[in-house]
Amino acid sequence: MRTEKHIRKLLAWYKGEDDDLKNIELSVSMEWKIVSLAHKFKQISREAQTELFKKQAVKDPSDSS
Repeated sequence: MRTEKHIRKLLAWYKGEDDDLKNIELSVSMEWKIVSLAHKFKQISREAQTELFKKQAVKDPSDSS
């Protein structure tokens, strides 16, 4: 099970805000996995979840249909 700390770390990485991981490129598949985790994480507002999905759909429209 992923902890809140783990999910927040992944989200920071996704957003390029994590100093430890920001220089490691995420694959498109991993980006979608992080977006999916965010949608299951109740501590993130529905609006923030939707914005993450929209951002990822723009980056990779092949998986958002």
